[in-house]
Amino acid sequence: MIVTNAFSGQIVPLIHDTLELYSIYVLYRNGFIYKQFTEQYPKVKGIFTQIVPIIEPITKVVQQYDQDSTLISFFPPRNVSNGESDQAHQSFMYTQLLKEILLEIEYNEQSPKDFATYYRKHYPGELNTVDKFERDYYNYPPIYWYTKDFMIHSVLNQALRAQNTEVILKMGYFLHDLHQNIEQLHSDQMDQHLAASSPLIVYRGQDLAASYTNIAWAYGKLGDWLKGLLYHEKSLDIYLNASDTNNLALAVCYRNIAFVHETMGDYSKAKSFNEKAIEQCEKYFPSNQSSSTTHHTNTDSVHENIKTSLQNKIKYLHPNHPDLIRCYNYIGSMYSNMGEYSKAVSYFEEDLEVCRNSLPSNHPDLAISYSNIGSMYAKMAEYTKALAYYGKGLDIIEKSFPTNHPDWAMAYNNIGSVNFIMGGYVEALSNFEKALEIRKKFFPANHRNLAISYNNIGSVFSKMGEYANALFHYEQAIEVTKKAHQPDHRSLAICVRNIAALYNDMGEYWNALRNRKKALEILEKFLPANHLDLAVSYSSIGSVYLKMGEFTNAFSSCKKALDIGEKSFPPNDPDWATCYNNMGSVYFDTGEYVEAI
Repeated sequence: MIVTNAFSGQIVPLIHDTLELYSIYVLYRNGFIYKQFTEQYPKVKGIFTQIVPIIEPITKVVQQYDQDSTLISFFPPRNVSNGESDQAHQSFMYTQLLKEILLEIEYNEQSPKDFATYYRKHYPGELNTVDKFERDYYNYPPIYWYTKDFMIHSVLNQALRAQNTEVILKMGYFLHDLHQNIEQLHSDQMDQHLAASSPLIVYRGQDLAASYTNIAWAYGKLGDWLKGLLYHEKSLDIYLNASDTNNLALAVCYRNIAFVHETMGDYSKAKSFNEKAIEQCEKYFPSNQSSSTTHHTNTDSVHENIKTSLQNKIKYLHPNHPDLIRCYNYIGSMYSNMGEYSKAVSYFEEDLEVCRNSLPSNHPDLAISYSNIGSMYAKMAEYTKALAYYGKGLDIIEKSFPTNHPDWAMAYNNIGSVNFIMGGYVEALSNFEKALEIRKKFFPANHRNLAISYNNIGSVFSKMGEYANALFHYEQAIEVTKKAHQPDHRSLAICVRNIAALYNDMGEYWNALRNRKKALEILEKFLPANHLDLAVSYSSIGSVYLKMGEFTNAFSSCKKALDIGEKSFPPNDPDWATCYNNMGSVYFDTGEYVEAI
C-alpha cells in the first residue's frame, strides 16, 4: 500500500496489523520520520519523495508473492471422501503422463513465435517484454528466461498450479527445453561436484519445495510413507534455507512431517514437529492473535492457526473467486479431521456454492464437492442425506468421464459403503463389485485401492453369511497388500483382523485366535505401547478366549486392554465400552456377578 504524508500518521497505525498487508510505502517530503516509522511499524518499507523510485521495490514484492503463493496441503486437496480417495495417485500419474508427452513432442523454431502470439493476445501490457523474448529466445539458455523474466515463470507456474492444459501445451516447447537444460546442468555440475566438491546451483527453490510436497503425498497415497517423509523433509530444507523464514509454509511443512510420523506410529516425533509448527504459526501471526495457541502442542492448534489465515483471506475475495473454493475446502477438511462434521458441512456447502456459480454444471469439481458433503453426512449417521449427495456426485461423473475412469469407482465405493451401513447388502455388493471392476482396469495389481475393494466385498459376503466367498475376497486383499507394502504394514493387520472376525462368525475360534494374534504382532511392531488399536486387539483376543472357555487367558487379555484403554481412550469411545463389556462377560461367565455388574 502507498500512503501520502497527509494521512500516514493516522492510517499506518490502523492498518499495520492487517494480515493481508505485506508492505507500506510512504510518499513524504521530509525524511526525518523514516527511522521512527520503520522502528515502530516494520511493514513500512521506505519513505519516498517521488513515485518513480517506489516501482522497483513494489515489483520485487509482486514477484516474491508470485513465487511464494503456492499452497501446500497437509492432506490431499479437494477430496476427503473415504480415506481411500484416489485423487493424489491420479494427479501424480497424470502429471507423469503429461510430462512424457511434452518431452516426446518435436518442436521447431515456430513454437516460441506461437507462444509469443498467444501472450500478446492475453497480456497486451507487456509487449516490449514479449518482443524481446521472441527475438532473443535462442540466444540464451531456458533457465536464463525462467529465472530472469517474470513473464515466463509467472505464466508457467500459474498454469501448472491450475492444471491449465491449454497454456501448458502452448509452453510445451519451453518445458521441453528447460528440462533438457536442467538435465545437462545437473550432469555437468554433478561431475564438477564429484571432482572438486564444488557447490550445486538450485533455481526457484520454493516452487521446487511445492513439487517435493506433491510427490510426498503421492507416495503416501501409494502407502510408501518412508519415501513420502523423505520428500517432505526435502521441502522443509528448502524453506529453512530461504531468506524469509517467517513464513506460514514452514508451519505447514512441519505439520506435514508430523502427520507422516503419526501415520507411521512415531508419536514422539509427531509431537515434536507439531510443536515446531505451532511455534512457526506464532511467528507468522500478529502477537495479539497468537496467544490462544501458546499453551497448546497438538494438531488442533496448528489447524486453528492455518484456518484463521484462510478465513481472513476469504473476507477480501470476490464471492465467486476461484481461491474461495480452495479456502472453503481446506477449512472444511480441517473441521472433518477434528471430528466437527457439522462445521465441515457448512464450509463444504460454501465450496459447492462457489463451484455452482463459477463452473460448468458438469465440472468434476462439483462432483468432488457433492462427495465431500456426502462423506460428512455419512460420518454423522445421516445416511439418507449422504446417499443423496453421493448420487448427485455420481450424476456429474457420468456426464464428465468415460465409464472406466477411477472417479466412477470412488463414487460406487462411497455409495456402497452407505448401503452396507444401512444393511442394504445386495445394493452394497453391486456397487463394490462395480468399483472393483473399474479399479482392476485402471490400477496396477498391487494398488491399495484393489485391496480396499476386496475387503469391502468380503465384508458384505460375511454379513450375508456367504463365508467361503468372504474368505476368498479377504485373502485376495491380503495378497494385494503384501505386494504393495512391507510385510508388517498396518494395512496387512487390518486384512488379517477381517479374516479373524470371519472365522469368529463361523465358530472356528482357533483360526480366529491365530489371526487375532497375528494382527496384534504386526501392530506391536510400529504402534506405541498405549495405542488404542492395541487395546482393541487385546480385547478381541480376550473375547475369543472367552468363547473357547479359556477364562484365565480371557481375563489376562481383557485386563491388558483395560490397562491400555485407561491411558488412551476418551471416556465416551464405543471401543472403550466394548473393552468393559468383554471384561464384564469374563466375570459373568466365571460366576463373579458383582464384578460383572
